[in-house]
Amino acid sequence: SFFYKLFSNGMLESEQKHVTLKIDASEEAAVMELLKFMYSNSLTFTTVPALLDVLMAADKFEVASCMKYCSRLLLTMPMTLDSSLLLLDLPTSLLMADSVKPL
Repeated sequence: SFFYKLFSNGMLESEQKHVTLKIDASEEAAVMELLKFMYSNSLTFTTVPALLDVLMAADKFEVASCMKYCSRLLLTMPMTLDSSLLLLDLPTSLLMADSVKPL
């Protein structure tokens, strides 16, 4: 995963005490939820838009377990016109990932 590579030997960041991730302000809540997931294996977000944001963050940072968790949660939610449009707006590369293929 991204974080394993980031802190593995040979990477400049692996020798630093502090690492700064640069993200857009719009990604902050989803990335924080992703970090919480990495420690707790659960999510507090319960809406389709919020879960899709976490799914995008999990894809960006290569956290397959969170991608799988998000897609399982999304499959249990009612399909509305709004959620359908949001799903159609996801990048094809994300939809083709093994972790989210059921979507």
